[in-house]
Amino acid sequence: MSKYKYTDKCDEISGLGGEYEEGCKKMVISGLEWFDNHKDADPKFHGFKNVFGLIVEDNEDAKKLTDYMNAAINGEATGAMMQGCLDHVKYAKQHGWDKYIELMEKRENKDE
Repeated sequence: MSKYKYTDKCDEISGLGGEYEEGCKKMVISGLEWFDNHKDADPKFHGFKNVFGLIVEDNEDAKKLTDYMNAAINGEATGAMMQGCLDHVKYAKQHGWDKYIELMEKRENKDE
């Protein structure tokens, strides 16, 4: 069982709900678990200006990370899922899971 858990107060990653959103959450959690097990990893990516959903893995660590995240949803990740989830993984890794969840909960309650 993962130490990473989303709360009921969290906003969605994708905004699309359902299985797609559940897949995104699984991908983010798996990405963080991968980093927990690969502390020296330094994945590098690049994208393209004004293009969302198309990223390139620049090194072997990046390939291993995306493969692991994709495997969390049986290899069904779209390019948009991967790029969006990698952004969430990067934030949570840099700022910590608690700070990430705090931000996700604030996004959900933005209308209050």
